[in-house]
Amino acid sequence: MNQKGFANIILIAVIIILIGVVVGYFVFVKKSRTPASTSMPITTTTSTPTVTPTPTSTHNQNTTEKAIGIIKAVYSKSGKNYIDIDYIELNPNWIPGGMNGPAYQNNNPKIRTFEISPNAKFIVGNPATVPISFSEFQRFFAASNTSAYQKHNPWDIIITNGVVVEIKEHFIP
Repeated sequence: MNQKGFANIILIAVIIILIGVVVGYFVFVKKSRTPASTSMPITTTTSTPTVTPTPTSTHNQNTTEKAIGIIKAVYSKSGKNYIDIDYIELNPNWIPGGMNGPAYQNNNPKIRTFEISPNAKFIVGNPATVPISFSEFQRFFAASNTSAYQKHNPWDIIITNGVVVEIKEHFIP
């Protein structure tokens, strides 16, 4: 085989490999710059921003949404009752009794504000079996009540047509 021809083939192969490495590097770097979903343990802050009570999600007529969240505030304004809630999700990697992180994760720290129906049900207990009134429920989240259990416990909520119709203490075994 001719030495000059063999050298040209090797040179072309090296150039193709280098181009592949450079292109692969840029593709990898671009992909790694997209924000990845991170699991965060449930944490709370001592200050809550003031939120104008306006539903933050749009709902078509006759829609029902179920969610789990940490209630940040319960209040009345202009004759209506409102709730500020931070949705959480069950950690898919969590194993009951395991030491593999928190049971719940907060993938979106957005605080959602919903109107509470005048006919809403409020159910507490573990398991949730005790119905209470709105005023009793509101006292759980009053500034004077510093119970970490009540302020950091997950709550199940049911929202129909953008209005909360049921709030139930989430069962924790």
